[in-house]
Amino acid sequence: MEYEDLLSRANKEADSKLRLMLVCAFGAAQYACSASRTSKPFNPILGETYEYVCPKFKYIGEQVSHHPPISAAYATSEHYEF
Repeated sequence: MEYEDLLSRANKEADSKLRLMLVCAFGAAQYACSASRTSKPFNPILGETYEYVCPKFKYIGEQVSHHPPISAAYATSEHYEF
């Protein structure tokens, strides 16, 4: 959710092409920090949840499969829901 401002900007955008570009940029931006990562990512146990609440948004994630590692997530704010 480091780049969640892209979703908020997309919600306010009138041009549908620019809105799509901002949502795609949000999806791609999640991999920005993985290029230079030197350690393994967080690997929770099956069924473990993570909740984060701040003034801008609420986020909850859960590890739903261990092999392959799959997480399910839900986030909501005044401007978007995914």
